[in-house]
Amino acid sequence: MKFSFTIPEPPRGKARPRHNKRTGATYTTPEDHWYEARIRQIGRDAYEEYLNANNLEIKMLDEPVGVDIVAYYQIPKSYSKRKTESCLQGQTLPTKKPDIDNIDKAALDGLNPDKRRNPYKRIYEIFSEGIYKDDALVVKNNLLKVYSTTPRLEITITWGSELQDYIINLLKQREENN
Repeated sequence: MKFSFTIPEPPRGKARPRHNKRTGATYTTPEDHWYEARIRQIGRDAYEEYLNANNLEIKMLDEPVGVDIVAYYQIPKSYSKRKTESCLQGQTLPTKKPDIDNIDKAALDGLNPDKRRNPYKRIYEIFSEGIYKDDALVVKNNLLKVYSTTPRLEITITWGSELQDYIINLLKQREENN
């Protein structure tokens, strides 16, 4: 099975974790937390819409998952018409920050459930559900950076037989090439 959704925000990378010198606690910046929450909400809405359309039970995925991400960057205004056209045709690609791995971290963490610590029970509880239970379930991951007139993040999530078919075909191709 497969579904896609779009985050209408420019691509953002996840910043390094911050440390509170007084308490020694490690935390995520408020900007990163907001961005991940936005990904989680838009993704969860699209996921529930997909499941409802296919008469499937609404629950977080607990099986191997594939995630494909396309990060669309705004074309710089300083670019000439020729260079802008080159960007739109995919001949010029964005080699600027944020890095692919940081975009990936922000997106994958945004698809996780939001867990908050309950100080009374001393455990983490799910505050808002994500698409999958943990990003350790991601077994296939692709990320592409390209230019566009509208910056955004497009995410496609694959699981079940469609993911298995992809992996089997990939392994067959590798065997044939060796």
